[in-house]
Amino acid sequence: MIKRIIIIVILIIGSFYAEVVNKNEDDLLSFSNEDDNNKISIEKEVVNINDIYIYGNHLNMSGTISLTDSINEHSEKFAGIEILYPTLEVTDAKLVLYNDEDNYYELKTNIEGNNINFVIGDKLNNGLNLDNLDIENYYVLLKVFYKYDESKYYQLNNTTTYKVTEYYPIGNKYKINVNSNNDLNTIGFNITKSNNESVYDIIIDPGHGGLDVGACYRYTDPCETDYTIKYSKALKEKLESYGLKVALSWTDVKSSEKVVEYGPNGRATKGYSLNAKFVFSIHLNSAYDYNLSGLEIYTPYNIDYTLAKQLANNIKNGAGTNYSSNKHNQIIDGVYTRTFTNAEINDYN
Repeated sequence: MIKRIIIIVILIIGSFYAEVVNKNEDDLLSFSNEDDNNKISIEKEVVNINDIYIYGNHLNMSGTISLTDSINEHSEKFAGIEILYPTLEVTDAKLVLYNDEDNYYELKTNIEGNNINFVIGDKLNNGLNLDNLDIENYYVLLKVFYKYDESKYYQLNNTTTYKVTEYYPIGNKYKINVNSNNDLNTIGFNITKSNNESVYDIIIDPGHGGLDVGACYRYTDPCETDYTIKYSKALKEKLESYGLKVALSWTDVKSSEKVVEYGPNGRATKGYSLNAKFVFSIHLNSAYDYNLSGLEIYTPYNIDYTLAKQLANNIKNGAGTNYSSNKHNQIIDGVYTRTFTNAEINDYN
């Protein structure tokens, strides 16, 4: 006998952006500093960016550079006197968004002699927050710091297949066009005002639906999908009252039909096609153990759990419920991460 557990399971997914965007030449990023006094000197060596993506509302990238010319011992003549400059010793490296001044962002670096490997964030959903930028144009550079207070700038060469991507922040305040078409041939941010009506902040996915009714109480009505669509519509209305733009992954599907999963309007891809930052999938679980009950939030693997923990705490306190007593796949109270095994994937296929 299956007993209904009073539980809402929310799958938190930061929508993933890494598509090559085909643009006309007029739309590509091109900018330069008008004041020549603010021009910066770029070294010959180039940082090779081997991974770049936007997940949720954070941009992450990783890269590597091998320093040679700019740090080796060399001599220069000044006023007829030859001055010897010793080999520079690397002490630190930071990401810089440059627009007449340096805007620094910390990196996780591995420095071995002249070689620097770095990543902005070591989790899917941390890195450079794209929701708090000014409407400006920025060069994205690596700034390397050396012993005795010297520093140099290096351009970022995007070696991935994702040469251009776009991002719209929460509230659709602006559009960020990310590409390397600028006078420094480095990754750049071209940020402009936006009023794109097709951009959404959040997608809510009512679990199951149509032919897939989910779990049913005592194997008969009511079933899971009867509640998930009701709760999802209520949540959508509540979030919209805060000024957020929200869509459902599906709405009116007959019990004799299947919910479309893939394609432009599929439940699995709608978050991407609508440029949403987050997808919340609502479920009600069932189990054979009559003692299990409470709130469970399921998340992707390899994420920073700060947001999930805040959500679990807020729902528990706001709704007056409790954390689930289920310990399987539990990360912290109320938060779980579960991945699919090969056997489960093969069985589904």
